[in-house]
Amino acid sequence: MQKINKFLLKYLIFAVPFILLLFACGMIPGLQAIVRQVKGLSVVTDILTWILISWFVVLIFVLAELLLYQDMRSSFFAAAARLAGIKERDERESRAIDKAGRYAYISTLSLMVCLLFFYSINVTVDKLPPEKWVEGKHKTLTIGFGIALTDNKPAVRPEDAYKIFSNWDIPISKQSLIALMIAWHLISFLFYLRRTNKYS
Repeated sequence: MQKINKFLLKYLIFAVPFILLLFACGMIPGLQAIVRQVKGLSVVTDILTWILISWFVVLIFVLAELLLYQDMRSSFFAAAARLAGIKERDERESRAIDKAGRYAYISTLSLMVCLLFFYSINVTVDKLPPEKWVEGKHKTLTIGFGIALTDNKPAVRPEDAYKIFSNWDIPISKQSLIALMIAWHLISFLFYLRRTNKYS
């Protein structure tokens, strides 16, 4: 079982460049057009897509093992400690991992609260039509607040034609937000480990 776990962990690490390449193809409009025009590249993207799907399946399996098995968790955190430069498998390593876990939890919770506030408050700047100008002032600032359980598309209003800016119109996908929180959590954990090792 340990050999299988080592193979799966190596697969998760070495497949990352291919996954980043696939994300680049999906996020950059110019690359999307090139992929559609060149037949060979479409085959490459299909292979990268299957790599991504298998990567997520392996990741879910490894995370389930981390939750269920103490030995797997110990090996994982020991590898994270070595990545941060902590090589001694002693009480110092355990304390550093414990503090890094708490720091990552608090920092990720803070980020989630900030995102919740950002997507609950609505800051809108509108340009008024000429008949509504008051003493030469032709712009309005509106601040609202709202929380919904479902992501409903707002109805189009005639006033939207004069809208200049609204933070609710920022095009950030749900996948990007989830990826941001995952990356923030991992980076916070490794950052605190490295800082602990540097100043200890």
